Amino acid sequence: MTSVRDAWLRREERKRNITSVSIAALLYALLLAGIMLSNLFSVKEFTDFSGPIVVRLGKPEGVDEVRVDAPTEEIVIPEPDAPTPEIAEPAQVSVPSPTVTMPAKMVPAPDPAKPKPAAPKVDPIAQPSTGAGNLVLKGSEAGNSYDISVMGSPDSVRRGGYVPINLFMPLPFTVSDAIYARIPDLSGLSGTAAMRKKEFEAAYLRQGNSWQLKNSKQPDFSLRPTLWIILEDAGFDTESADYKNGKNLRPVTLRFKVAAYSAGKGAQLQQVTIMPGSGSGYSDIDEAVLYGFQRAQFSNTGKIAIEGSFTYRF
Repeated sequence: MTSVRDAWLRREERKRNITSVSIAALLYALLLAGIMLSNLFSVKEFTDFSGPIVVRLGKPEGVDEVRVDAPTEEIVIPEPDAPTPEIAEPAQVSVPSPTVTMPAKMVPAPDPAKPKPAAPKVDPIAQPSTGAGNLVLKGSEAGNSYDISVMGSPDSVRRGGYVPINLFMPLPFTVSDAIYARIPDLSGLSGTAAMRKKEFEAAYLRQGNSWQLKNSKQPDFSLRPTLWIILEDAGFDTESADYKNGKNLRPVTLRFKVAAYSAGKGAQLQQVTIMPGSGSGYSDIDEAVLYGFQRAQFSNTGKIAIEGSFTYRF
C-alpha cells in the first residue's frame, strides 16, 4: 500500500533527478560548443605542430611544396584541365582530438527511468508490528495491550466495531460490599443505579461484608461485559483483576481471515484460531480472548479473503 507521503517523496525525487540530468546535459553542450568555437577562431601556428605539413598555393600551375620533418607522404598534383577555385584553402593539419576531463560536480545523476531494487517482502503474520502497506492497529485496555495486522491496504480493509477483550475475561470471585455500594447510575440516566445493582445481584450473592459469584461459576461470555462495566464504574481496579494476580500470563496470538465482501453478509471473520505454541497458559483466559476477538467487525472491499493476526498481551 502506497501512502500519500511516500508518493509525494517519489515525485519530488523524480523531479530532482530530471533537473540534475537536464543541467548535466546543458553543461556538456556548453563545453562542447566552447571547444568547437575555440578551434574555429583560434590562430594556428605551424611551429605548434610536428610531422608533415602540406601547403597548397591555390593556383592550377603551382606545385605543392612539402616541409619534411618526418617521413614524407605522397603529394597529389591536380590535372591541368581540372581548374580549382581561386579561393585559397586553409592548411589541412591532422590534430589529435582533445581529451575532456569531466569535473567531479558534473557526474551525471542516476537515470530516473531505471527501477530501484524491490524491497524485501515482510510477512505481516510473522511480524505484526511491521509490514508497510498493511493495516496495522495497536491499542491498550485495562493494563493489557494488543496489536492487529491484516495483509491488505487500509484502503481496501478496515476494522469496524471492536469490543474490548478485557470485558470477556473471568470476573472476580469476590467483590467487597464497598464496591457494591458505589455502583452508580448510568451516565446521564438518573435512577438506574438500582437496576444495575439487580444485574449485579443476578451473578453475585452476598456473603457477610462481601459478594461472591453464585456457585463459584463464571457467567456466560455474553453477560460478562455488563458486569465488568458496572465494576469499573464503581471503582474496581481492573488492572489488578483476579485473573491476572499471581500469574505469569503469556501473549495470546490468533490467526484469522477476513472474507471478501458479499451482499447480506458483509466481510465475515473466518478461521479464527489460536496459533500453535501460543497461549496464556490458562484455557479459560485463552477462550475469553478468542471469544472477544470474534466480536470484532472488519470490512474487505477486495475480491479474495485476507489473512491477519491478532496478539493480546497482559
